[in-house]
Amino acid sequence: MKINNLKRLSEIDRITVDAAINSIVTLFLELMDEVCLSGDNPQLLMSRMNKFLFPTESEDNFIELLIPVADIHCNGIITYLKETCPALTKEDLTLCALICLGFPSHSLQKIFNQTNSASLYNMRSRIRRKIGIREGDSTLEKHLQSMSDKLKETRA
Repeated sequence: MKINNLKRLSEIDRITVDAAINSIVTLFLELMDEVCLSGDNPQLLMSRMNKFLFPTESEDNFIELLIPVADIHCNGIITYLKETCPALTKEDLTLCALICLGFPSHSLQKIFNQTNSASLYNMRSRIRRKIGIREGDSTLEKHLQSMSDKLKETRA
């Protein structure tokens, strides 16, 4: 985002941009900690990275730091989804954010600890129903992209 564009943002947009930037910085700092603390031991690094990337349910999930990034990148789509589709869970919104950021299916399966592609398909289908996409109308990815494009037009 160019500096001139930042000057035109509303106060709410600036707060969202700040949250996204803070998320990116926090993510980078935590990743660097893992690398530095592992030294020259690649097995320890792999172990620490797996724990960092795929924490247990009781630990914070760093993936959630990407939600404000996706919101900025896709013209406020996550905020829009929260407002217009209150039935979406935090997990649903996280999946939508990662899809908007272009995460491939195999990465999404790993992130959501899904053992097969059918489980991820079921997650997507559940979100499609909650958003109101009829069967055969569009993929979730295309629908989210279309929503993002419409949000961009309304902000211009």
